[in-house]
Amino acid sequence: MGLDTDASEYFELLKHDLFTLRIEWRMYRSFFGTNLETVEMLNDVSGSTTHTLERVLFERCLLGIRRMTDPSTGRNRSTEAVTIKGLSKRIDLADTELKKLVSDAERAASFARNWSSKRIAHADLEYRLGGAKLETASRAKVETAIDGIAAVIKWVSLEYLDVHQVTHVLPPLDDERAFLKAIFFGQRELRRLEALRKTLLADEKYAELDSVRKETANYPDWLQRNDPPTD
Repeated sequence: MGLDTDASEYFELLKHDLFTLRIEWRMYRSFFGTNLETVEMLNDVSGSTTHTLERVLFERCLLGIRRMTDPSTGRNRSTEAVTIKGLSKRIDLADTELKKLVSDAERAASFARNWSSKRIAHADLEYRLGGAKLETASRAKVETAIDGIAAVIKWVSLEYLDVHQVTHVLPPLDDERAFLKAIFFGQRELRRLEALRKTLLADEKYAELDSVRKETANYPDWLQRNDPPTD
């Protein structure tokens, strides 16, 4: 059947956005949704940084879900967005199966739209004052919504391009797991040095203790940070 140039370019943008969403959600799951030990390790290194990363990654994924299921045109119809609903302008959506897939994906993404409208993209006053609650946003809901978007992409790929589209991008060798391993070994080394300092102090081996202190304080200039302003 094929796609014309305009539809093909639009569809490639949709696939890119889905791949990006998959990668960002995989990163979130690797950090915060795989096991308790990983979360405890990150919190032990820096609780405040870990909390911020978890919130930012989760909310970014919700925004990605919302963007891909938004209306394809703005309210004044002067702008156009890259969204699965925008396929209707480029592909004949008379096929009831595709209509249903788009509708199912939009419905599965309703919670993300609620979060975006009240908390992420907009600061809803009623919500901020405690008068309104957010819809439940679970990891299962996120994955259902992403899979719903992927179902649209897969259907178009198969029906129009005769391609069985794979939407889970293979992770590179230096993915988030390599990042976590570096944190694990770095944390283990810091604990070893801290235990060594305590032993040397208890044994009154002050010369060796001073050497260890100098070693751990010897950071390169690019790792040094000034304190933030206090105003």
